[in-house]
Amino acid sequence: MVQTWLRVGRSSRTSARVGSVAPAGANQDSYNPGWRIYRKMSDLTQPTPANAWIFADETMYTLNDGYLQCDLATPGYPDVPAKYHSGGNCFSFADGHTEYRKWKYVTSDPTVGLLNAPYAKNVVNGGTRWGSSGLDVDWKWLREHTSCPP
Repeated sequence: MVQTWLRVGRSSRTSARVGSVAPAGANQDSYNPGWRIYRKMSDLTQPTPANAWIFADETMYTLNDGYLQCDLATPGYPDVPAKYHSGGNCFSFADGHTEYRKWKYVTSDPTVGLLNAPYAKNVVNGGTRWGSSGLDVDWKWLREHTSCPP
């Protein structure tokens, strides 16, 4: 079965790594080189369908298209997962279950971490993506549930 890309709701976003029919600009073959891209359900072996998220909310700060772009090699957020739900986000996974994930990484740097991301549309962060660090457990969780190296 081949997955297709859907625009659902105002801020629900697909993971930009599953699908064969994608919105303009969503061809992610070169975005995260060395990481798997899943074109059909049988490709989901690592992470397993129970650990691979498909839909999540994206914050208004980076809401710009139909997918939530993730940088898997370098800590940081090209697109920022939302924190609308008591400082966390709801994810739906390839096996059909949903899960609430409360963001945990706390830092004093106001330009780093999901808990510090602005709750507003079109807030400019110096023209750069939202920051993170190698200590960011939220970025690590998102990476582990997005893809894996082949």
